[in-house]
Amino acid sequence: MLKTTWLSQLKIKLFSYTGHASKGLPGKQCISFFTLLSLCAFSVNASAALPKEQYSTQTLATQLQSPWSMVELPNGTWLITERDGHVVIVKNNAQSRVKLNLTGLYVAGQGGLLDIVLSPDYNDSKEIIFTYAQGDASANRLVVAKATFNGTDFSKPNVIYKVATDKNTPQHYAGRALILPDNTLLVSTGDGFDFREQAQVITSQLGKILRINLDGTIPTDNPFINHKNLNAHAVYSLGHRNPQGLVYDYDTQQIVSNEHGPAGGDELNYLTAGTN
Repeated sequence: MLKTTWLSQLKIKLFSYTGHASKGLPGKQCISFFTLLSLCAFSVNASAALPKEQYSTQTLATQLQSPWSMVELPNGTWLITERDGHVVIVKNNAQSRVKLNLTGLYVAGQGGLLDIVLSPDYNDSKEIIFTYAQGDASANRLVVAKATFNGTDFSKPNVIYKVATDKNTPQHYAGRALILPDNTLLVSTGDGFDFREQAQVITSQLGKILRINLDGTIPTDNPFINHKNLNAHAVYSLGHRNPQGLVYDYDTQQIVSNEHGPAGGDELNYLTAGTN
């Protein structure tokens, strides 16, 4: 990271010098200056090598079919979602696959079964939260569902929240879920690709980070809770494209989002309530 940052700063300076060659240094001197700085960059990088870390790898599961997310249970069992609606269970080095009974599961494009997270009281409730694409080609949406896990199988998932805005594209669902320290749930929604303008429309739930309670109701302290349109009540932040990473940094007490951009426009955002 340090090397990348240093080179980026150097590149800006180099292009600045070469761009003004006709006003200052002659062409050959400018090239020599460029070469000198380039050699200097490699010298600095070689002397500033980062310490080496030792890693080991282990195969957890094999023959997965379009896996999307995974979570580890307190007893060491791993649950891995596959977009066609299956959950792969990895326990004691054994692997099994079960099909979830998801109402209206829509598997197309980037749609299907997506995220999986444990309820904060999982040890007692055995509840697990899923996100998945629901609907058909003409009208589909992201939904949030809950099910219980008995160690080998799941109850029928119950949909607790539906993204209010339908779309007719099988792209950009986002679908990442994150439980915050106050036990509310953040859910990222994509802009649907062809509906990117709606990311800036507060009454559309496309291209948003939504915040809901674990029973699907809306927290009364959400930033747009007093908006006249009910669709805005769940909105936590807006202006998103396809955020598929959500992490809470307990050290800084910040929410971090990773967002897929168009061909090199990826973003790492710090999210705050009510911001764009």
